[in-house]
Amino acid sequence: MRFAPAKLIRITLLACPISVAGAAWAQANATMPAFEVASIRAAELPTPGVGRGGQPQQFHVGMQLDAGRLDWGLASLANMIQYAFHIKNYQVSGPDWIRSSRWNVLARLPEGAPLDQVPEMMQTLLAERFRLKVHREKREQPVYALEVAKGGPKLETVEPSHDAPAAPAPSEASAPGLFPGPFGGPFGRGPAGPPPDAPDGRSGRGPGFITTTGADGATVRMSPGDGCAMHLELSKFTMQDLADTLAPFLGKPVIDTTALKGDYKATLDLPMEVMFTMMQNMMRANGLPGPGQGGFGRGPGDGGPGAPAPGGGGPGSEGRGGIQGCDPGASLASGGADTSNASIFRAVQKLGLKLEARKAPFDTIIIDHLEKTPTDN
Repeated sequence: MRFAPAKLIRITLLACPISVAGAAWAQANATMPAFEVASIRAAELPTPGVGRGGQPQQFHVGMQLDAGRLDWGLASLANMIQYAFHIKNYQVSGPDWIRSSRWNVLARLPEGAPLDQVPEMMQTLLAERFRLKVHREKREQPVYALEVAKGGPKLETVEPSHDAPAAPAPSEASAPGLFPGPFGGPFGRGPAGPPPDAPDGRSGRGPGFITTTGADGATVRMSPGDGCAMHLELSKFTMQDLADTLAPFLGKPVIDTTALKGDYKATLDLPMEVMFTMMQNMMRANGLPGPGQGGFGRGPGDGGPGAPAPGGGGPGSEGRGGIQGCDPGASLASGGADTSNASIFRAVQKLGLKLEARKAPFDTIIIDHLEKTPTDN
């Protein structure tokens, strides 16, 4: 009986550190928002061609987010990490498979949770289910700097609107800039887009016309131009919007060093081959085969980009293809297309701006550990 108190004291001393450590772990994790429940299931990319009965294949792609849930189809781990940490594609360093593996994520938000906490909830989800561990560091990369050219900018200023604010753009993971990523938001505005107000449909919705809207309300309207070119009308864009929009064309990050503030509008006319190359760059950056290489478009043998389309080909034709008489896929395959950056440099120069090659440091998420498959739902 004399030794009972000593035994009790010894047990208490051993238990204290475990209890404190457990409390610290619980407190640290309690500070990070988390989904109430989440399901992660493997997703398969659609194969080229058509589905049953000759109808286009149906597949769920992109993120839908509202006050109650997050529904994200065909998301790669790279997509999720970029969204979770508010970074861009080139700010993630990890194995190649983080861009090629695909997942369907369905998660329920806690009642009353603000949507701006969803990226942090994604961080928690990645840590719990994929055992993600990261650290941050500065890494230098080749970039293009967007600068003001001699003579000053040739941009039209957009005055601030005093009308009622537009409805906020949906929260979604997309490519930066004014072009949607392969697994970002829907391509174009659909029935809610502006009505056509020009005979050729350039300023509205019409055959061969596509409008995309950025998260801050900036828009780019694309329509067939002259000589197998694409005519782009950019509106209400900032210099950062323009820098991000140019990056997929150049295959490198573009940083804004103009010091120009405010919103602007401008037009760009770019060869179809350059637009096609931009699409290829975006697909490759997301771990996908480019159009004409067994990707989402037509490929050799199945009548898609990279193979001639009956009666033309390319975006904007009434059939499966693009501008009438223009087939960028065939031009690329024959080596007769100019896919250099020269046309991009010329288009930027017409805006009174220029692009200069240099190197710049970026905050980078370094993946220290990540499982290829998640724990069970």
